[in-house]
Amino acid sequence: MIQMTDKEFENFCRVMQENYGIDLKKKRVLIEYRMIAEVKKRGMHSFQEFLDAMVKDKSKELQYTMINQLTTNYTYFCREMAHYHYIETDVLPNLDKDLNELRILVAGCSSGQECYTLLMMLEEYRLLHVLPSIAMVGCDINNAVLQEARNATYPIRALKEIPESWQKRYLHMDENNENFTISPKLQAQVSFQFHNVLEPFHTVKYQMIMCRNVMIYFDEAARRQTVRNLCKNLAVHGYLVLGHAEVLMEIPQDMEYCGHSIYRKV
Repeated sequence: MIQMTDKEFENFCRVMQENYGIDLKKKRVLIEYRMIAEVKKRGMHSFQEFLDAMVKDKSKELQYTMINQLTTNYTYFCREMAHYHYIETDVLPNLDKDLNELRILVAGCSSGQECYTLLMMLEEYRLLHVLPSIAMVGCDINNAVLQEARNATYPIRALKEIPESWQKRYLHMDENNENFTISPKLQAQVSFQFHNVLEPFHTVKYQMIMCRNVMIYFDEAARRQTVRNLCKNLAVHGYLVLGHAEVLMEIPQDMEYCGHSIYRKV
């Protein structure tokens, strides 16, 4: 039987933490279970053989495979609604009146529920107020959930948190009432792409960046690097929205705290 040595476990955790900021030290049982399947699937004979291949693989395909199997993608529509209420009452009314495009980045977007919740809220706001066009980007390091986000189709049980009026305006049920799909109008306003938040983003400046419940798995160094990367891509007077459990211990000099784990670039 293939078994993982302490050294192999330590080396695997080190690679994942250095490259993705993910602390897996408490997930040995899960890691062994997932890796045994991959080792056998690829005709390898030991964990060390897999680790060697993973480190040498310039495409990082093996690393991405393990990320897809080990990262938690727990999410749902209308999660932590206090953030959306703040955006509606304090952020949107104070947007620059000359703004032609509202650019939004959702980092750690998982399977898309957060992006589509925000888009539904923005369209509801647009019914009563003037709002510029929206250009949203959702990014994640799990290719499997990114594809789910692009498909924009979810099981009927995911409806429970979505207001009925939103369901009627923005969702399309299938013939068997087993799944629903996000309206094409909303899908057209968001694109999904692979990106590791520990690496620099492109040069686009966003008026809003959401990165909720992503850094709870990171060590302190990874959290700081992530915040630095996000703030670099935040426009002046732009907002950074973190998860409720992710209050920053050190607030960057060019940021101010607004409450509800929301920060504004000054």
